[in-house]
This record gives sequence, structure tokens and C-alpha cells, in this order.
Amino acid sequence: MSVDPRARVRPRLPLLSLLALAVLFAGPVLTHEAVFGSYAGLIAAGAGVAVGLAIAGASARWSWDTLSTLAVVLVAYFLLGGPIALPTTVRWGVVPTTDTLLTLVRGVASSWKDLLTLTPPAASYVGPALVPWITGLVCSLAAGLVSVRWGRPLLGVLPVALMGVVGLAFGPSGVVPPVWPFMVWCAGAFLWLTWASAHQRLSLGLDVSVNRRGHGEASASTVSARGASRQAVFRSR
Repeated sequence: MSVDPRARVRPRLPLLSLLALAVLFAGPVLTHEAVFGSYAGLIAAGAGVAVGLAIAGASARWSWDTLSTLAVVLVAYFLLGGPIALPTTVRWGVVPTTDTLLTLVRGVASSWKDLLTLTPPAASYVGPALVPWITGLVCSLAAGLVSVRWGRPLLGVLPVALMGVVGLAFGPSGVVPPVWPFMVWCAGAFLWLTWASAHQRLSLGLDVSVNRRGHGEASASTVSARGASRQAVFRSR
């Protein structure tokens, strides 16, 4: 049984697909708010997702190499991390200070431990909000690149789920989340994967080629039937 070589190709998804990923990230973003309060976790996680998807879209649109993409991620982390995750350390609400930059460097490792050991609400502390900021930035970047640029939406869903797992793992202890949000998210992920698969098949022409082949065979059989009927008419004459 031969395999169509086009089926091995993974066409890119359109940039508008990032909007669908943004919707899928809504649930995981909400999981980071419970331990913070005052919308600190929600803002940090949501901003991280928005920035990560924007970088993924730009990387796919202009075909950046790996080093260029990582450089933009680092610039965004240090330039936007202060106003988003460390607002009390910046000057005039946007300009990072020395304290901001040092906290951003140390927080890559220390913020995870701090969030596990402190007493909620975490919004009253400086530094723990880096966890949802980093998680949203990295997971959304990975989901966008894998889904849109590499054309593997099934693998691209994994970073989305990972962000939700991180939010639940670092959330308040002893709290059991309801099941229905997870079921809704799974339904949304299934719809997204169904659409992405159909779009890729249409881009490869797999579905269209089948229809054309069937139409051609039907036309050929119709022509042969008409020819046979004409021959029968001439013979009867």
C-alpha cells in the first residue's frame, strides 16, 4: 500500500489559528489566579500568553531562526516582566530599575520555591508573580510555534495543558477543582484539533484529489456508457 508523499508534509496553519490557541489558554490562565488574588496572577499569566503568542506569530510570519526567536523572548521577558509581574519595583509604572532586573534574574529559579512556601494571597509578595508570567510566556510560545509554524497542532495542545497543570500544582493546597471546566476545555481542544486537521488536509489537496478522482471516474464511465449506447443504435439501424 503506497502512501501519498503529500501526507507526510506538515503545512503551516494560518496565523489566525493563534486566536484559537488564545481561547484554549483561557482556562489554564484562570488556574493561576486562585493563589494570588487581586488579579495579579490573572494579569501575569494572561500577559505572558499574549506576549508568547505574539512572538510565535512573528517568528512564523517572518521565519525567524532559533537564536532570533530566543533573543526576542529574552528582551520581552526583561522589558515587560517588571510592569507585568513586578509593578512595585518599576519606575513610573513602566521603566525597569536595578531591583527589577535583579529580581527577574533571580526569579527564574527562586520564584517557584517562594510560591510554594508562602502563605496566600501571593499578590502581597514581590516575586511570585513571575511564575505565571514565565509559564504563560514559555507555554504559549511553544504552543504557537509547534502548532502554527511546525504544523503539529496535536503536540501544540500539550503546552496549553501544561500551563493548567502548573497553575493547579502551585495553587492553594487542599482545594479540589471542579471537573466541568476540564471537560469544557477538552471539548474545545477536540474542536480545535478537528478544524486544524481538516485545514491541513485541504491545504495538501488530499480531500480535493479524492473528489476529483471520483468525479473523473464517474465522467469516464458516463462517456463509455454513452459510446456503447450509440454503437447499439448504429448496429440496430
